[in-house]
Amino acid sequence: MVVIQSAGLTDVGRKRKGNEDRFSINDKLGLYIVADGMGGHAAGEVASKIVVDTINEYLDRFQQDEKAEELEDLDQTLSK
Repeated sequence: MVVIQSAGLTDVGRKRKGNEDRFSINDKLGLYIVADGMGGHAAGEVASKIVVDTINEYLDRFQQDEKAEELEDLDQTLSK
């Protein structure tokens, strides 16, 4: 049996004062979300948080309902 472990880490780096990056790990689905906050642009931390939170909420809603078709649609949308 193959066991895969995953982890995530962000680093503010040397140039920025705040970390605008976000990530999420969903081992059950094998889905890893990385949202780069685009340091220096207005509200980058807000945008990256919205992206990660929105995708996770969408996945939670459809996993509970077990709607495979909607998950396929999401997969196709994210693959574009």
